[in-house]
Amino acid sequence: MKGFILTLITIFSCVLLSQEYNFISQYEGSNPTGIRYEDYVYFNSGGNIHILDFSDPDNISLIDDFHIGHQMAYSMHIKDELLFIGISRGCLIYSLENPDNPQLLNHISAQNNTVRMIFTVDSLLINIDVGIARIYNIENPNEPEYLSYITFEYDEQAFCLNNRILYGSVQVGYSGPQYILGYDLTDAENPEIIADYLFGWYYDPHPDYMVTRENNLFVAVNDSCKIYDISVNDEINHITTFELPEYVDIIRIENDIMFVESDDSNLLLLDISDIENPEVLTTHEIGYDISDVFITSNFILVSGYSLGFSILNFSDVNDIHQIYSYDETDSFYAIKILDDLAYMSSHVDGLEIIDISNIEEHQTLGHYPAEMFETIELYDSYLYCFNDFDTLLTIFDVYDPQNPFPTGTIEMENYISDFCLVENYLYVMEFNSGMHIFDLTEPGTPYEIFFESISGSKLNVFENLLYLADQASEYPYEKYLKLYNIDNFSFELLSQVLLGEGTEYSVKDIFFEYDENPEIYLHLYRGVASLSNSSNQLILNDVLILPGITSKTFYDGYYIYAANSLGSGSINVINPDLEIGIETTIPAYANGFSKHHNTLFITQSSSGYSIYDIPYTDVLENEYDPSTDHFLIRNYPNPFNQSTSLTFSIPEECRQNSIELNIYNIKGQLINTLISEPSNFKERAITWFGDNFENEPVSTGIYLYTLEIDGKPKATRKMTLLR
Repeated sequence: MKGFILTLITIFSCVLLSQEYNFISQYEGSNPTGIRYEDYVYFNSGGNIHILDFSDPDNISLIDDFHIGHQMAYSMHIKDELLFIGISRGCLIYSLENPDNPQLLNHISAQNNTVRMIFTVDSLLINIDVGIARIYNIENPNEPEYLSYITFEYDEQAFCLNNRILYGSVQVGYSGPQYILGYDLTDAENPEIIADYLFGWYYDPHPDYMVTRENNLFVAVNDSCKIYDISVNDEINHITTFELPEYVDIIRIENDIMFVESDDSNLLLLDISDIENPEVLTTHEIGYDISDVFITSNFILVSGYSLGFSILNFSDVNDIHQIYSYDETDSFYAIKILDDLAYMSSHVDGLEIIDISNIEEHQTLGHYPAEMFETIELYDSYLYCFNDFDTLLTIFDVYDPQNPFPTGTIEMENYISDFCLVENYLYVMEFNSGMHIFDLTEPGTPYEIFFESISGSKLNVFENLLYLADQASEYPYEKYLKLYNIDNFSFELLSQVLLGEGTEYSVKDIFFEYDENPEIYLHLYRGVASLSNSSNQLILNDVLILPGITSKTFYDGYYIYAANSLGSGSINVINPDLEIGIETTIPAYANGFSKHHNTLFITQSSSGYSIYDIPYTDVLENEYDPSTDHFLIRNYPNPFNQSTSLTFSIPEECRQNSIELNIYNIKGQLINTLISEPSNFKERAITWFGDNFENEPVSTGIYLYTLEIDGKPKATRKMTLLR
């Protein structure tokens, strides 16, 4: 049996399939925008658009929601029965023929930019992204026709539309003058500058926001508002400037009232019936950063990034009060999943522990108010959490998921560049100082037992070998990976390998394909690299440099998920040979990854956390039995400490056969059978707790798990248990 199993390992090969990572659900997320249409209000949390019944303002109810994909809504605009939603890299067009059930008509791509503002006039759609106005003919909204574009100043808020004149700000050259320009869109394929106004010079404050009312143009600049007469299309004439008590972020105008959102999270209402002598009516404290304001009749729709959405009644300006609020919003960073529990760091609730056993309905079990963490590692029943460039490592006891609490901290004089937990030791790398080693006999209160003055940044440890990223101290700052023997804390340098010169080769993480001699993968600033260890000599196998910054990577034991900030803006799925096999539809702005059975969890600043179905990218092919590519088997996490979840699927033609899922040690000895029953199911998941037939824990090492149908092995994989 031993020889047969080892032969299977050598003849199996991984095939990367080009399949979609299908979106399953999204939880929480930011609220950048909201809008009203007839008796309905639409607002978003991440990529979920919520629909409110607003027919009775005294009895507002949430009636439904729909998901716009993996993107987040940044802006909304309504024309006739069409809802336009600005997202990163495009604009979605929905039909509101049935307002309680919007239907997607089209998706207009905006390449790599985010549509922050949307205007319409007649049959024209103008999408504003970073410094560019893109113009479309939407006479047929099912097939929008691209017409032209206009380049303006970088600030995407400094635009407004009055009839067919599009106003925006521009600076001439690096140190030239600033102008307000008016483009005539009568011939939308060839927009023409018909008005210009010298606004200032490069050292003067730039326009922050623009809005029009009738024949006036209002321009917010820091803590003032400039008003211009635009009654003549080819002229822009200054009327007056008035000071505001606070710096301005957003301006809205309804009738003779100007609504000004300040950077102090206040909403100011000004009477502008006498345009040369505006009067402050009242100041209303919102209490959080406002991302958008929409005025409708006597109501104000206020969106507030990760702090909620609310509706205010201002029929009496002396009694502005809230009539609706939605606060199921949050931003998430680090995530770690073990069994059916997800440990997450959130902006609002701090450390959260969530039961994810039901993929359709998650339940928060417990939380502890804490700062947001970028890294979470789990050891025994303790979480070790920290942020990049922080001096503090915080430890939480999570034995009772309903009552997590901090047990202690580890503080360094300089910031911590990285840490890892291996067996009974905690390794902490302190910038410009060296490595601290802590004993984890009491994981909640580790104590330092050794210090080595050594240079480096990111690290990982396998057995008695330390893999440490480092760089030269002088230009061109070559980047290295170094290998040390740390048996008995000797810190003997065994070898080092040059990765390259320049920032793109800076190491952000180190992870392994565990084996008797592991493959090493590096998350680089702009890509990934693979290395191997041959008799304690590091060998650089390959480097894949991506076009943008690789903000986050995740290795699930089979493939590397790399979040790339440029290109298509998707997560790249990279096989062990550093070949991009799948470019997913998952957005690239990921803060954290983790995996639960066959689902991928991604945390994001703006979209809460999302769940995607993982296609079977690790199909095993057996040259003796071609049908084995139907038997899909994997485990996660791998390597693991206490338990690992094994999942597999059975093709339809085998679902009445007898199956066994067996665990073998590296010698080919059977140590446990997890399943032995008829296979009357399509997919199955089961947890192995690292024990044998007698429920005794087995030792650290490599184990094989084999799926057998009617006594015949069909698929075998390996996993690593680390005690």
